[in-house]
Amino acid sequence: MNPFESFVLDNGLTVYLYQNSKRHSTFFQFVTLFGAETKDFMLDSEEYHLPDGLAHLLEHYLVECNACGNFLKELGEAQMSTNAYTYYHMTRFYFETVENLEYGIQTLLKGIYSPIFSEENLERIKGPIYQEIRGEENSKFYHARRKILDSLFQKNQFRSILGTVEEVQKISLEEVRLCYQAFYQPKNQFIVVGGNFDKEHVLREIKMFYQTIPFSSSVQVIKKPEPLSVKVKHSTLFFPTGKDYTLLAYKVPLSSFSPKEKVTLDFYIQYFFDMYFRFSSSLYQQLVQEKIITGSIAASSFVLGDFLVILIGAYTDQGRLFEQKVQDTILRLDSFDSVVFDLDKKSTLLEIILREESLSSMILPFVDNISEFQYFYPDTKEDVLAFQYEKFKKMICSLNFKNFSVLTIQNPVEKKKNEL
Repeated sequence: MNPFESFVLDNGLTVYLYQNSKRHSTFFQFVTLFGAETKDFMLDSEEYHLPDGLAHLLEHYLVECNACGNFLKELGEAQMSTNAYTYYHMTRFYFETVENLEYGIQTLLKGIYSPIFSEENLERIKGPIYQEIRGEENSKFYHARRKILDSLFQKNQFRSILGTVEEVQKISLEEVRLCYQAFYQPKNQFIVVGGNFDKEHVLREIKMFYQTIPFSSSVQVIKKPEPLSVKVKHSTLFFPTGKDYTLLAYKVPLSSFSPKEKVTLDFYIQYFFDMYFRFSSSLYQQLVQEKIITGSIAASSFVLGDFLVILIGAYTDQGRLFEQKVQDTILRLDSFDSVVFDLDKKSTLLEIILREESLSSMILPFVDNISEFQYFYPDTKEDVLAFQYEKFKKMICSLNFKNFSVLTIQNPVEKKKNEL
């Protein structure tokens, strides 16, 4: 695998370069370490608290309300694949192109750093976001995630990336401008360029652009101490559903893990899911045989603050029994399987090798390592080859599964029946 090179500019911006002459295109990724989970911060000795949805709204605002017009549209018309996304930990803007790389760099950076703030622009941007939120509101899982996060965390007020229509309506131009000033600073950002390009030329273009942009503010994110315990143990969401759904959410502390260990755990947790919850697992087979579930068990995880959130859910009309079976299985942790581990390790190794065939597959996991785990290196074949079954078991067994919340999704019709 070709190495990633890093360069830190005088203004604090880090540029990562991944050259691969075998590729015909170049992938340009611009990242700001400001995402949906950032809610509280200090700027110029003043304390601020944000509503959900602001980071996402600011992403849309920057794309459309700047000196370039809609710069994603401009890049698209130049035959570039381009988009922007807001995540928990970051906001990213990117394009991939075969030619006109210099034009792409100048257009994207100029767009991000030349916002035109006005009340008229803000109201215009909010309209499509309302539609996006209303589209998500048709999904029970959108509401389930909001409710389960509210149940898990006591001090962290994060609920969703999009926010609600009511929350977005209340976002002021002053708040949008303030967040831009606070977080869209070079020392809080990095750029990754991958593919077939001239390294010296790209670095020169980036440096020349930033020479014309003044920066001054200093922001400090406020991290509230979050208790290990959950706020609500059991809750119910009444929403149209063909069958009841039960979701267990575990709040697993990660403060003792190093960045490298968090990256390793990100792979290991998927192996854990395969062993304990997929179709071949003993738990799944038992739940099906006892007719507690008829479909699959959904298992996923994500990092939020200093915690790993693990979600285990299934359609079932025996929610309490499902909860008991899952919890008993996790507390015992007696279903480790070296064969599954070896198969998953080989699959991961193949995935790492095949990443070099796609620029986005190479760069995006690297960006995630930086933004989510503060690990400033790409995943390598050597990393995966170092995975060991006994170390895997030890790491999973070290996780604290004691703190969890259970959410049941029920049809409102059933609620009315119970009330009669």
